[in-house]
Amino acid sequence: MGKEKLSHIRPKIEYDTIVRAAMDGFLLLDMDGHIVDVNDAYCQLIGYSRDELINMGISDVEAQEALEDVAARIEKVRKNGSDRFETKHRRKDGQILDVEVSVTYVPKLRGQIVMFLRDITERKEAEKVIRRQQEELSRISTPVLRAYEGLLVMPIVGLIDSERVRQLTENLLESIQINRARVAVLDITGVPVMSSSIANHLIATATAAELMGATIIMTGLSGEIARTLAELGVDLSNITTVADLQSGIERALKLLGHRVVPGDQAA
Repeated sequence: MGKEKLSHIRPKIEYDTIVRAAMDGFLLLDMDGHIVDVNDAYCQLIGYSRDELINMGISDVEAQEALEDVAARIEKVRKNGSDRFETKHRRKDGQILDVEVSVTYVPKLRGQIVMFLRDITERKEAEKVIRRQQEELSRISTPVLRAYEGLLVMPIVGLIDSERVRQLTENLLESIQINRARVAVLDITGVPVMSSSIANHLIATATAAELMGATIIMTGLSGEIARTLAELGVDLSNITTVADLQSGIERALKLLGHRVVPGDQAA
């Protein structure tokens, strides 16, 4: 066997060795998205044999992107040279898998696309569980209490970040709708600091509540937070604020038409 012939065989042997030994799925595509080659790891992952996949296109296993989206991504890879993204592939048995994809356009390889895929289904499921747990903890940390007919109280304790204020807003507006509340008292006595962005979000929440027919009363606004918000130019004029939770509930009951007897007189 001549040296020239050996020089052509050696790269093919090295290619086959690398591809077959790869633990991640491997696909070789032409520019039309047809599958040219595939390794055993991807066959096991997707449930098709190599012979079946060679007669298929990437769109036949793609479960998230439409045909035109796949074509656009192939063109993007051709222009940029590479890409990395997450998508979903459909197994032969119909099961949907989350996959992380790394693709490279190789002009020297007859203008084909090399694609490595990793199954991240378990990771994505774990992330969903963590998100649900975080949302549940957030919901527990910002409870909405039904104090009287038409009156809700939401005591807020601890630091408020953007994610918590988002959950707070969702919980409050949902509770207003479910309970047909006319007044909601937000007690922030236990909030040590508040940024202008969080304050503006609370103002937006109050506006949304008003559109649903409810009035927001904010209680427990400390002098330090009030000064800070004033210095930052935050306008709280559209929100009713009172000193403490008891005063806020009394104000709320008056808005609901109840006669309120102060504690010292009731005795």
